[in-house]
Amino acid sequence: MLIAVLLLAGVGVAVVLYRTIQDTTIPELEVGPQASDPEGPTFGNLEDHLLADSDGQIVALVGSTTLTIDLARTEEERAQGLSGRERLAEDEAMLFIFPKPGMYGFWMKEMNFDLDIIWLDEAGVVADITPNVSRDSYPQVFYPRTKIKYVLEVPAGWAGRHNIALGDELSELN
Repeated sequence: MLIAVLLLAGVGVAVVLYRTIQDTTIPELEVGPQASDPEGPTFGNLEDHLLADSDGQIVALVGSTTLTIDLARTEEERAQGLSGRERLAEDEAMLFIFPKPGMYGFWMKEMNFDLDIIWLDEAGVVADITPNVSRDSYPQVFYPRTKIKYVLEVPAGWAGRHNIALGDELSELN
C-alpha cells in the first residue's frame, strides 16, 4: 500500500513538473527550418495518425534508420515514459507527442538504462540532441535549446551510432 501511495505521489510530482515546465520561458536558438505560423506546421497527416493509432506503436525512419516506436500521447503516458522498463533494444524508441510546441523538460526518474534524447520540432525535424543521459542523473532536468513538439528517446549512444544530426527527419513507414 505504501509503495502504491509513493508511486502515485511520484507521478503527481512529474505532472506538476511537466505543467510548470510548459510555462517556463527559455531563450530560443534558431535551429533548423523556422515556421512563420506561431504554432508551426505539423508533419502532415502523420500527427493525426499518431494520435489515433490503435496499438500505440509505429515503425518509422529517423534519418535513414528504422525504429519501432512506442507512442506516449496522453499526459499519463508521457509522465510514465520509459520509467521502470528494464531495457530498450537498439531498434526501439519512445516518441512523446505534446499538444503544442514548448520547452518540455525530461528527467531520468526510475530509469534502468541510459538514453539519448532527440528533440523534434513541429515538422518532425531533429532540432536538438542530448546524448548519453545517465539513469543516475535524476533529479536533473534536461531541456532542448528551442521549442519542440516531439521527443524521441532511444538507447544511449544510438544517435551517434546512426549518424543522426540536426535537420534529420522522422517519417512514418506504416
